[in-house]
Amino acid sequence: MARPSGCALLPHLKYRSLFILVLFTPIFISPFALALQARPITLQETIDIALKQNLDLKLADLEKERGEAYLYDATSRFDLTLKSNMDWTHDQDKPASSISGTLNQTANLNAGLEKKFIFGTKFELNFKNYYKHTDSSFAAKPNYWDPKLELVATHPLLENSFGINDQKVLRSGKKRKTAQMHKYRAQAEKVIAEITKLYWRFAFKKQLVDIQKKAYEDAQNLFRANQKKIKLGTIEKTDLLASHANMLSRKNELLLANNDYKVVLEEFLRTLQVKEPTFPKEDVPFDPETFDFKTSTAFALKHQKAFQEAKENLDAKTLDFNVAKNEKLPTFNFVGSVSGNGLSETYHTALSEAMSFDYPTYVVGAVFAMPLGNDAAQSKAIQTRIEKTNAEIQFQKLQDEIQTKLKTQIETLDTLKEHVQASQAITQLLQKKMIEEEKKFNQGRSSINFVIQFQEDTLNSQKALLQSKLSYTEALIDLKRTRGDFFEAR
Repeated sequence: MARPSGCALLPHLKYRSLFILVLFTPIFISPFALALQARPITLQETIDIALKQNLDLKLADLEKERGEAYLYDATSRFDLTLKSNMDWTHDQDKPASSISGTLNQTANLNAGLEKKFIFGTKFELNFKNYYKHTDSSFAAKPNYWDPKLELVATHPLLENSFGINDQKVLRSGKKRKTAQMHKYRAQAEKVIAEITKLYWRFAFKKQLVDIQKKAYEDAQNLFRANQKKIKLGTIEKTDLLASHANMLSRKNELLLANNDYKVVLEEFLRTLQVKEPTFPKEDVPFDPETFDFKTSTAFALKHQKAFQEAKENLDAKTLDFNVAKNEKLPTFNFVGSVSGNGLSETYHTALSEAMSFDYPTYVVGAVFAMPLGNDAAQSKAIQTRIEKTNAEIQFQKLQDEIQTKLKTQIETLDTLKEHVQASQAITQLLQKKMIEEEKKFNQGRSSINFVIQFQEDTLNSQKALLQSKLSYTEALIDLKRTRGDFFEAR
């Protein structure tokens, strides 16, 4: 049987190669495909996504609504209230006297508006309609309408004098709303700070992978060079073994760095509530800043969110205590009213008389009430006093805590700044030392052990420098949070 020619084999080889390519391409391409699918992300993009999708921020956003509830509760005492009532009575009860008749029918249809104003005065505008029908032979008007248009004013003179309690309750509600806004901003700032730290840890892990990859490549190059030198007889076998072990050690470190990177990547995606693979576009920064303790303290006491929240809550509790003290006073109210009256068998005529105020009624009086013992008011006063005192103590503790924390954080930041600068100098010197030692080794004037040691020293210094930058960046975030100027949530 004749062997097929080379040209005849070409189609078979072509299809076989295509089959192998299709079979094994996903194995080799998939990691690169994943890398191509991932998109770079900046810190600002990370924060923007978090503001829309982070669950902790959504929980923090509820504090703003809670603040609105406090204000609605305070302003509810000034709400305009609509009142109405109606009834109809048909009375055929056996009369005790023939004077009252055997049938009496009455009807009431009343409506009114009621509102309290800021100085404590409560006004009521009432429209009352009364109808009566009787079969009594002694009634002057067997059927008649008695409408009335009435304006009543009630003004407090002791408790809540001129609306002092109402005004304080309103101010307290506004204070609580402002406090809740500060609380929301503090929580949002905390979440954004943690996400920012996570982003820089993410960038740190990526840069660490890059450093380990470069170290692995250098170790590979050294091993390959030694493989050539062993054939030429210019190095000992122990040098080759040492470079081989060094390469495997760098490979192992790269595997661990890759695994750490994947762990942080999963945490990053979970925190942002996104699924698309990504990687940090920015490197861990080092932007040295200088802070003065006295200036930072004054700034923090004016801008820190948690401190402002505590201050507003203290003001609100002080107002609540003053209201509770005033509520122990007796009630003594001035009451006055004026009404227009009408009376006629036809509703239209009676209503016209009431609206014209031709038959007015004026009432002036006072209402006095004083609980004997007043335990409820005493209890409320004690509770509000305790809450006020507790808020004062917590406020003072927070102020002391801010000062202590600022002092420690500024000192730590200054130390870390010097540490980063020293690490930069050390890394540069070790890199120069490593390069010189590699030159000496290539010239046969140095040992492989020195080269490996200097490469490892350089690698460790690079990782230490990167770690010191991350520590400085995180410390700077913490300090700015304490100062109150890290992030402003709207």
